[in-house]
Amino acid sequence: MANTLFLRLEGPLQSWGERAKWDVRDTALEPTKSGVVGLLACALGWNTDEELRSLTQHIRVGVRCDRPGSMLVDYHTIVEGVMGSEGKIRPGTVISLRAYLCDASFLVAVQAEPELIDKLVWAIQNPFWTLYLGRKSCPPSCPPYEGTGEYLNLAIALADWPWY
Repeated sequence: MANTLFLRLEGPLQSWGERAKWDVRDTALEPTKSGVVGLLACALGWNTDEELRSLTQHIRVGVRCDRPGSMLVDYHTIVEGVMGSEGKIRPGTVISLRAYLCDASFLVAVQAEPELIDKLVWAIQNPFWTLYLGRKSCPPSCPPYEGTGEYLNLAIALADWPWY
């Protein structure tokens, strides 16, 4: 039975936030474990803290960068209610910078017990919710499922899997 699930994460835009605050939304240069957990949780239809914590604790994640892509920073203005000094809400504009990776491609290896891998394989091919690459505005350009295998560790799995 397979203990490793391979995912191909590529699309026109990806964003894997590490230190996102309201007005600055950064991106890591590769998918984060929390981002992969979020993608898998969407596929499974899981959204509670307990389910996400359990998934995080039961998987190991490794990433191979097959194409790093380039960085894009997008400038947003958002009009919303802002609390004034007098305690009343008044219209205001918030400026937000959001970073993305453009045209990147990653191979992600997820290792877990074979029973969980089987569940993830089915879910990633039949997702409960729409899958996205870090942000909902970042859909994948191809189905993420790449395959499965039996490997001793993540380093061997990522080195052995064919390059894209």
